[in-house]
Amino acid sequence: MVFDEASQIVPHEAVTAILRGKQVVVAGDSKQLSPTSTSFFSTRAEEEDDDPAERDDVSEYEVDAVKEAESLLEAMKASLPRLTGTRTLQWHYRSEDERLIAFSNAHPDLYDRKLITLPGAASQEPFRFHLVQGSQADVSGASPNAEVLRTVELAVDHLRERPEQSLAVIAFGLKHATRIQKAFEARLDEIGEIALHPKDRPEEKFRIRNLETIQGDERDVVIIATGYGLTTTGKPSYAFGPINNDENLQGLRRLNVAITRARRSVEVVTTINPDLYDTNRLTRIGSKAFIDYLVSPAAAEMTLET
Repeated sequence: MVFDEASQIVPHEAVTAILRGKQVVVAGDSKQLSPTSTSFFSTRAEEEDDDPAERDDVSEYEVDAVKEAESLLEAMKASLPRLTGTRTLQWHYRSEDERLIAFSNAHPDLYDRKLITLPGAASQEPFRFHLVQGSQADVSGASPNAEVLRTVELAVDHLRERPEQSLAVIAFGLKHATRIQKAFEARLDEIGEIALHPKDRPEEKFRIRNLETIQGDERDVVIIATGYGLTTTGKPSYAFGPINNDENLQGLRRLNVAITRARRSVEVVTTINPDLYDTNRLTRIGSKAFIDYLVSPAAAEMTLET
């Protein structure tokens, strides 16, 4: 029995299947999202209503290993330390250009240069960064209007001009994803039908996702719309939503998922100018990594747009 994407499986949902198996292989990536970080329906109230007197007579160790683990992957690592052996899968196959995985591979809290990557043959940079500018009303708030419009424009252009390459949009916020989706649908009403997936890969249909729902997906090209523009007073905002969450590195793990979905190239649409940020105020691991990603060598030639 094989469990893939075990970092996304809640432990108790796998127990009955494990009991039926003669041999179990559990595979997953602890540097990506846990099931608790993507579920909006699990609450502390459910745990508080659990009466200890009604529980089975089990040891404290067993409860800690399964009930308190954030995923099946972590539960198995805690329950069976070195019993059957663990292996680190080092080869990275998704990125056709190793520069796409370079940031995550180099980050000490992610893969710490342990991934083995395949050099790309293309001379063209696999990144394109769009620093979108405009009036205060267009570039401020959690879902800047300028980003929404530019993201939709890029998506439509891609679907028209490169239909052989699959595409996804990742928005750093549910509100931002929803507004981009509505703007895209409105644009489709204007231009008519357009192919949303390569002819030979209907399973890779164009999608607009937020951070919590993109894990497991991959596309040839990914457009990242960051959101979280300037404040209403025109100052840089340090509120990056779930990316600011440092508990169990959840913010950094969200960022990692977003920036590693593409096979061929990534386009970043943002109203955030990373040069305006005070590094001393970037005290959270996720937000610091986010700004570092925007100023990484991949973003050296950022395209200014008005």
